[in-house]
Amino acid sequence: MPKKSTSEMTIDQVLAAAHRKHGHDGVYETTPADEMIRREEAESREEWAIREEAFRQLMGFIFKEGPHPAKAVRRLYCLAKAFTPELILNMGVRDLGKIFGESHGCVQWRLKQVVHGFVEAQSGKKIHLPYQKSEAASAKYSEAQKGNKNRRNGERAKVLKRIAS
Repeated sequence: MPKKSTSEMTIDQVLAAAHRKHGHDGVYETTPADEMIRREEAESREEWAIREEAFRQLMGFIFKEGPHPAKAVRRLYCLAKAFTPELILNMGVRDLGKIFGESHGCVQWRLKQVVHGFVEAQSGKKIHLPYQKSEAASAKYSEAQKGNKNRRNGERAKVLKRIAS
């Protein structure tokens, strides 16, 4: 068995922590094939055509940035985070960032661009998803930060001044 890369080990650690947090044993539950076959047999041709078209559109959305696996998986996880977070063990943006080797800010930005941007473009309406702060909370945080000058003369500013000179 080949040795795991650092990123693979990080992914395993994040997933193991998420499994433990939610009391899962790491074995994924699957739908038995018999149940799937029973459902498909009960569908009419029209229902199947609608389902097939929806699936094609979903795949087009996931692979919109091209066939690169990392890009497709990132978009897939954005959809899961937004609409079925239990599929990704209700992981937060920090955990997802660790899995993809990026900051939580990148994950938040992608969620905003991929999910919110798409829904707003299609429907003309803003959506509010369960993991987001409410409008009232956002306004409250914004108000609290007005006039906040705590970083103006802080360490970061001093370092930037040294670098600039």
